[in-house]
Parts: sequence; structure tokens; C-alpha cells
Amino acid sequence: MTSLGESLNKDRSIIRTLEQIESELGVNKFIIVDHWDADVCAVEISDHKQQLLIYFSTWKKEKGHYYAEIERRNPSKNLPFEVIQTHETITLKELIALCKLNFS
Repeated sequence: MTSLGESLNKDRSIIRTLEQIESELGVNKFIIVDHWDADVCAVEISDHKQQLLIYFSTWKKEKGHYYAEIERRNPSKNLPFEVIQTHETITLKELIALCKLNFS
């Protein structure tokens, strides 16, 4: 386990996924914004300005598959973020592609 996951109380599937995303994107290309600390099978990652979030979960998904949402900051509404994309089931490759597209 890398230092990326050492401080997180997350399921191994989430830790591995974060490590794989970091390996593909590079170090310091995103930050972990864990609004879901009670959910060990979900996490959010963000760009450094926290204008865009990618939430993903492995709960009730086959190995290597995820539920994912992309959210963007929306200061004009009551909630600070709004969902702009939902993916009921995506693969790791597709999740990494979303991260590259939004965080690179």
C-alpha cells in the first residue's frame, strides 16, 4: 500500500483504485476529498481548486467496476456541487479516462 491510502479508512478496492489512478495520472494530479468517511466503499477526488469532483463507489459492483458521478461547483445554488454526469457502471479503464479528461 502506498502512502496515498495509508491515512484512509477505505475498502481495499478503493485504495487500489486510487493507487491505479495516481499511477496513470501522476502524483499530485488530484486530491482526495473524502465527504464519505463513513462509507468505506466510496470516495471523492477533486482537482486542486476543488471546482470538479469525481465520486466513485465499488459497493455492490463486480470487481473492477464502479458507480461514478462527476460534480462541478455551483455557487449560485443551495448545494455547493451539482451532478453533471452519472455512470451506473463503468470499468477501471473508463474511470481513469474520466480522471485524465477532467484532471489533466
